[in-house]
Amino acid sequence: MTVPPELIHEFPQRLYTHHGCGAGHMRDDPHVRTVRAVRLVSLCRGPSGVSIALLAQLTALIVHDALPRIPSERSVGASGDLTPLSYVAAALCGERQVRHAGRERPAAEALAAVGLRPLRLRPKEGLALMNGTAVMAALACDAFHRASRLSSLAARLQDRCSLRCAPHVLGVLEDALPFFRGLIENELDSSNDNAITDPENEQVLHGGHFYGGHIAFAMDALKTTVANVAELLDHQFAIRVDTRYNHGLPGNLSGARPERAAMNHKLKALQISVSAWTAEALKGTMPTLVFSRST
Repeated sequence: MTVPPELIHEFPQRLYTHHGCGAGHMRDDPHVRTVRAVRLVSLCRGPSGVSIALLAQLTALIVHDALPRIPSERSVGASGDLTPLSYVAAALCGERQVRHAGRERPAAEALAAVGLRPLRLRPKEGLALMNGTAVMAALACDAFHRASRLSSLAARLQDRCSLRCAPHVLGVLEDALPFFRGLIENELDSSNDNAITDPENEQVLHGGHFYGGHIAFAMDALKTTVANVAELLDHQFAIRVDTRYNHGLPGNLSGARPERAAMNHKLKALQISVSAWTAEALKGTMPTLVFSRST
């Protein structure tokens, strides 16, 4: 359907308005900060065709740490992060809520507090802000960072079979991380909205750059390797609290006097919780990429 020329100026506002149907808990502040930065880097490349005013307004959100409140659910990576990024677009235009100066407040109020006016988006700028992979790429950066920290863990080599395999469990993650990093960095350094512009040849190019297939594949593989590491850590912890296998350490790693040992279970409940968390990690290894649907 073609937007009539006389209505084209309304299109960006309508776009972010009708996509404002997110659900679930709000994204953590560090995630939102990464989302803002990732979207700015992509738009600064040029092919997205946005104005300097938009880049300046997005930069101002970063400088003044105004954080759009972004719900965690209702995004389909096959169509880009339309719903979550609509909350960034709305904040630039003085709509919806942001976290600023230690509290949640209307975006228009936060903009006024730092001497800014709501932005009026030009016809292409709504799509440029929303039809991309900034949210999934930001979450991928966080997952990659945490997985990299996990890979530095070790286990005794001359120990139970599950622990002797630690280098080979961790090795899968360690060997795969550079590949995952390459996919993530390519996404971070891309123009991933639709359409993009080619000013030299005066063309507008339509494609599927918003499709998050590479990020989804990387995260599907990453969560499988991390779940294997979680199972390894579960074994390690279980053995550390068991006097049969922990090489002389006290039961449940308790420092209680012998006469009170039966009353002090110390880390036993934590070991049970670790086992439950491991089950949750293993349950989540079903690949998500295969559920990308036509929208």
